[in-house]
Amino acid sequence: MVCCISIPCIQEERKNFSFIYNGRSILFVDYDNFLTDIFSNIIEENINEIKGSQDFIYFMLKSILKHDLENLNSISQNLSVLELNILTDSSNYNYNADQILAFRGNSLRLHHYYIILMDICRALSKEKTFMNDANKELLENLCDQILTLSNESQQIWEYTSQIRDVYQQKLSVNQNNIMKVLTIVTTIFMPLTLITGWYGMNFEYMKELHWKYGYPLLFGISVLVVGILCIIFKKKKWW
Repeated sequence: MVCCISIPCIQEERKNFSFIYNGRSILFVDYDNFLTDIFSNIIEENINEIKGSQDFIYFMLKSILKHDLENLNSISQNLSVLELNILTDSSNYNYNADQILAFRGNSLRLHHYYIILMDICRALSKEKTFMNDANKELLENLCDQILTLSNESQQIWEYTSQIRDVYQQKLSVNQNNIMKVLTIVTTIFMPLTLITGWYGMNFEYMKELHWKYGYPLLFGISVLVVGILCIIFKKKKWW
């Protein structure tokens, strides 16, 4: 039986290894020296429980998953912090978007990894030639553990979808606020532009242009227009 395993790592590159098992002996192919520490821990902690190659495979797979639940909980906590930052901080939109994409990608890779690992455990547990009843029971229990991890990674992926929706809603709200401000500014300056454009034509028979109170009058009208518009905006709760 030949198995190839690629372990996704959040902070590092993937860890890849393979093993060939014929019922009596195991041949490992370790591409990154990843298994060295795992084998040392197995020999140190479980040497008295290993009675054959079947037991060694079980403890190896169990050791690979040793800290996974803790790591998934850490990812969930980081997602909660990210969600809080999105709700409270309006200045790091690009950073938040990159973080959401990173978490979604990592959770999806972990989910696929657990599915593959669960298939390997099930295939091993169904090997009548290699595995006895005790080994099959251990592998079935390990399958249940992997299923729990798979479900947890799936929940994390769904949580990232919820956070993405929150991010998009927050982004839409801020864009709407910007458009509201621009609309208010445009509305205020539109009548002022009309007034200045009208009297900017400088026709000869515009009496206001030669009247000594023409400028103060237009200034007062402009201030009055701005004041009226501001009062209307306040009453309509547009700002």
